Amino acid sequence: MNTSHIALVTGYVVLSYFIGCISTSYYVTKTRTGKDIRDLGSGNAGAQNVGKVFGRPWFVAILLLDMLKGYLVVLGGVHMGLGDGVVTLAIVAVVSGHIWPAQMGFRGGMGIATSLGAVLAFHWLVMVGIVGIFAVTYFPQVCSGRIVARKAAARSAVAAINLTALSMVLMKQPLMSWLSLIILGFVHYAAYRSRLARGWPHPARDKAAA
Repeated sequence: MNTSHIALVTGYVVLSYFIGCISTSYYVTKTRTGKDIRDLGSGNAGAQNVGKVFGRPWFVAILLLDMLKGYLVVLGGVHMGLGDGVVTLAIVAVVSGHIWPAQMGFRGGMGIATSLGAVLAFHWLVMVGIVGIFAVTYFPQVCSGRIVARKAAARSAVAAINLTALSMVLMKQPLMSWLSLIILGFVHYAAYRSRLARGWPHPARDKAAA
């Protein structure tokens, strides 16, 4: 690996992080109301919270824009001829940027939509696996009535990403590919745990916004 290739890979991964830092939910809310989306609804800078505050069309718009960040990062890596290992590292970077954006004090969203966009571009079977595992784990939690839907969704998404990454091992994907996706699973788990530690979701704010 020559110096120019190392510079290209490093620049690609770093740029992926900064693309992830573009928090569409934060900037849309700032533009429309002058407020911080993290001070509204559940306190999460993501599509679901924007939908709660502004309505379903905005949920769809933010969801697609967040997915687009991950999708474009993967397409960019493929276009440059970078290997799967490098591309999956960039997926970790763009999702980490969404979860921990530097310009927002490292307090962003959950990164689920960005992950979905990235894995959709990376391999559609991975996307199918995540959605399938999410459905299998989400609905039993909600139907049991022992956990709120938002918290169940976060748990299920984290489980889906981790289990799908594990399946990459069984599919005998390249070492760096499944290793990076397992790291991605841990990134989501860390984000989920940090939000629980801060008292997420915020029921009092949810009632006030309703």
